[in-house]
Amino acid sequence: YDDDDDDDMDIRRMKLGSIPEIATLKDRLKEKLPKLEEKYINFFCKRMEYYTEHPLVIPCYGVYGALEGFVFRQVQCERFTINDELPKYKNLKNLNREAGIINIPRDATEIIIMEGVLDALLAKARGMRHAVSLNGCGLNEAQCDMLAENGIKRVILLLDNDDAGQDATLRITQRLLAHAHPFEVYIAKVPQGFKDPEEFLLKHDVQALLEEIHYAIGMGEYLATQLTRQYPKRDASRPLPAMQRTRLLDAAEPFKAQLASFPYELGDFERIVKMAVER
Repeated sequence: YDDDDDDDMDIRRMKLGSIPEIATLKDRLKEKLPKLEEKYINFFCKRMEYYTEHPLVIPCYGVYGALEGFVFRQVQCERFTINDELPKYKNLKNLNREAGIINIPRDATEIIIMEGVLDALLAKARGMRHAVSLNGCGLNEAQCDMLAENGIKRVILLLDNDDAGQDATLRITQRLLAHAHPFEVYIAKVPQGFKDPEEFLLKHDVQALLEEIHYAIGMGEYLATQLTRQYPKRDASRPLPAMQRTRLLDAAEPFKAQLASFPYELGDFERIVKMAVER
């Protein structure tokens, strides 16, 4: 590593690794672990052959920074090319994603959820202590329970800008709101032109990303906007037709019930729905 190189410092703080060629890996293991029997080295190297086309090694952490396992990723570099016939990522076989590998900081009440593990690791490397990763596009009930059990009250969603990321934002918002322990949810986005937080942070400093998060919208405004866009007006100069208005108001009721514990968010939701009906 070069301590004066920002990229090298990011890699060190993110604790990323790489899988060398198997012969090189075997030599390094013999050098570092001279007392280890060769049969164990051979067994380990045989297991690692499964990941050799995914040479980037990414650590995954659970609650309070406990190491849960590793994810392996394809990369485009001098020695490797992307193989579209293979998955982009492979998980170490003992990594249980369903149980929730969310690195919740100790004593945190607020987290910033990102989609990719590299997004969150880079954000943490730049000083965003509360950045956590889903390692995917889903949040299951067990993960929601884990957030509640560890004292999380406020969740900021900062997922990818693509369609999959935005669809996941809606699903996760609804799941968090429907949980037995409702969470206060805010929705942030990286600016257009950037796919995800990692890409944004490679061009900007962490303060610029925090500024985007500062302008996150509340769940009331977000849900109302998502709902009302399903009932577009054909004529902007006239009110919403009666049948369409009734459908919109009926569809709004479940959201109002879920937002009942958050008066300000409920107020925003009702205001936006009312504007859509009357204008």
